[in-house]
Amino acid sequence: MMKHTIELEAKLSARLEQVCDVLARRTTRGDHPRHLHVELGPRRAVQQQIDVVFGPAEVRDGSMTQSVHIEAVDHRRLFPMLDGELFAFEMDVPEDTLVCLVCLTGRYQPPMGPAGAIGHRLGGRRLAEASIRAFFDELVGGITAELESMQVGWKPASTAWTLRD
Repeated sequence: MMKHTIELEAKLSARLEQVCDVLARRTTRGDHPRHLHVELGPRRAVQQQIDVVFGPAEVRDGSMTQSVHIEAVDHRRLFPMLDGELFAFEMDVPEDTLVCLVCLTGRYQPPMGPAGAIGHRLGGRRLAEASIRAFFDELVGGITAELESMQVGWKPASTAWTLRD
């Protein structure tokens, strides 16, 4: 049975250390996607609760690697499993710019043997890849939101100030 590879990436405006800290906190406390929702068209969608297991993060030589395993909670034999790795590293950009690239690379095998292989060719591949993209987008969105909430910057006062205040 053939395995299929998927590779996704996102650029974040943060240092590698910040991304690693946020990702470690989120995966340790279970604050990651647990439910996938993929739109198939008007009024049609596939939803599935998932189990996600992250391995320990390994940080070395300016990069971070963490294994990830994703599978359906119910009807495990009807959905593909993904075994992959999250990578994060800082990109070479001008000094005044921070860019950390976060990547998910994984392999999955269509379920249900030969029948699943046919289904995969007929549209299952788009569904599998859309599901993995939904997981990745939600994971990166959570990391981004937490990074933004940590940013300390100037904000205007909520009301106008006068000398009498």
